[in-house]
Amino acid sequence: MATKRNRNHVRLVYQFIEANKARNSVETMCQVLEVAPSGYYAWLKKPISDRAQEDARLLRLIRASFVRSHGIYGAPRVFLDLREAGETCSKHRVERLMRENGMRAQGGFRIKRVSCQRRLKSDPFWGWNAEVKLPP
Repeated sequence: MATKRNRNHVRLVYQFIEANKARNSVETMCQVLEVAPSGYYAWLKKPISDRAQEDARLLRLIRASFVRSHGIYGAPRVFLDLREAGETCSKHRVERLMRENGMRAQGGFRIKRVSCQRRLKSDPFWGWNAEVKLPP
């Protein structure tokens, strides 16, 4: 699977080939730069892939949901917002797009609850108070 860095690298190579095709043949440059000529010609017809276009559209929706929540919602809740709006995408895709675009949920908004422990009568320290008076 091609990573984002590799995809960007290939696009830069294609742009380089486009800029220098007057000096050298496309096939020679593709061979030297280790890319397929068919990929270059496909890139000429459609420089932005369907997936990249869909990611851009989803990113607008993700950003709108994130802003509506004042930056509190993380990827799971943003994903549920998109699902309620009728969008079909995976939570991992939402997570990736948020991570790549620096959207991170703010933490610390939950109320911390203090639990009181109940001691059983079988506990040897049951009934003891915190203050213990020692004889003089």
